[in-house]
Amino acid sequence: MKIEKDNVKMTQIRWQIPIVLMISLMVSYFDRMNISFALPMIAKDYGWTVAETGKYGGLLMSVFFIGYGIATIFLSPLGERFGAKKSIITVVILFSIVTCLQAPFGMMLAALVAIRVLLGVVSGIHGPMMGVLTEKWFPVNERSRANSIWFCGIFAAMILAPVVVVPVCNVVGWKMMFVVIGLGGMIIAVPLLKLFIYERPEDHPRIAKTEIDYIQKGRLAEYRRENSHTFAGNIKFLWQRKVFWLVVILGIMNNVIAFGLVSWMPTFFTEGRKLPFSDLVYATSLPYVLSIVGALT
Repeated sequence: MKIEKDNVKMTQIRWQIPIVLMISLMVSYFDRMNISFALPMIAKDYGWTVAETGKYGGLLMSVFFIGYGIATIFLSPLGERFGAKKSIITVVILFSIVTCLQAPFGMMLAALVAIRVLLGVVSGIHGPMMGVLTEKWFPVNERSRANSIWFCGIFAAMILAPVVVVPVCNVVGWKMMFVVIGLGGMIIAVPLLKLFIYERPEDHPRIAKTEIDYIQKGRLAEYRRENSHTFAGNIKFLWQRKVFWLVVILGIMNNVIAFGLVSWMPTFFTEGRKLPFSDLVYATSLPYVLSIVGALT
């Protein structure tokens, strides 16, 4: 769908939305990834063998996705009803608090596992709600670029997490690291979300009417159907689209490789390669530097 921009001057307010969402996603990934960098220290304090580190470390990382998957599927409609902006702010506050809870319960494995599940549950609707805001704020021809911008929060977290988490662990220990990262992320993300994110373009006090008109003209989807606004209609529509299932399969394969690799790189370097813990800053972040360039091009 080709959308012509008006010749009159148009504001570019809409592009602040994915940038702020990118920061919130980066904070989210800091909170979910920090345990992978702390795992060598956790294993040492627990007295785990290499085999036990693999067993229990894998459990701690995998249970997160159980809660995350359940929440993404079943809580997303509730998030839309509540409002995307309010939902994202609530999610950031909740996963920051849950991250902090890993400090007092860190030496009880069962409690740590339960907290990881809870972290997944409270984080589950973050991605879908960012997609909702992107749909409201961008015409069809700009959505891929807008989604790429906030998606870069993942790569930014992969690059910056070792630079931040490892030194914090060395200074305050792995338990207090959860508190520092949890509260720090909330202090950064929540004010930005409140100040710069609006539910609809029409709600923004500084946006020009020409930009609102441009967005609205481009929001009409070519494939919209009469029953696409109902839950059953959406399920039927997706079930019949082969390209949807192809994307699902490719996404699963990508996540297994990408997140599996990210989760185990710190342990691999410290246990398998005997790399000093402080050197993880460089060893685990450099492979993802070019990912941001690839996502935006």
